[in-house]
Amino acid sequence: MPAVKNSRVKKIIEDYHNHLTPNTIKHTLIRDDGEEASFNLTIHPKKGAKETEPIHERYIAFATNMNHIEVFKLYPKIPEEYRKRWGIETGFRVQNTIKAKTTSPNHTIRLIYHLLSTILYNIWILANITLLQQLKKELNKPIIKLTHLTRAFRLKIELNKPP
Repeated sequence: MPAVKNSRVKKIIEDYHNHLTPNTIKHTLIRDDGEEASFNLTIHPKKGAKETEPIHERYIAFATNMNHIEVFKLYPKIPEEYRKRWGIETGFRVQNTIKAKTTSPNHTIRLIYHLLSTILYNIWILANITLLQQLKKELNKPIIKLTHLTRAFRLKIELNKPP
């Protein structure tokens, strides 16, 4: 995961830039209650970084439990892995936009609303995949917007008219 560039991490990045430390080092965070978390902090040059930028902005720092060799092999793949992960997290966030809002204390109603939002989300994903396959395009971003699909369903339900 990306490391937060607090003052300690910025100092480590600057030390790496000045050849005072390797690109992967053991790092420990200590909470106020004394609990510790240790991990490898790995630093890599950012593509397209400019000499005019502050030193800590020219590098990307990651917190990982992987060793130096694994990180070195994986680094070129990290942007694609994060793109995939971002897609999953975006999916959950998007699904939350179509949840029906209720103040009902009835758990059955709440469960039905939740399941309905999950079904609508999956229909949206399936519609986009099907359309992209027919157009012979790669799935980079949805063609059909979720708001359009929900509007079509809403019109069909509320007005009993075709979308």
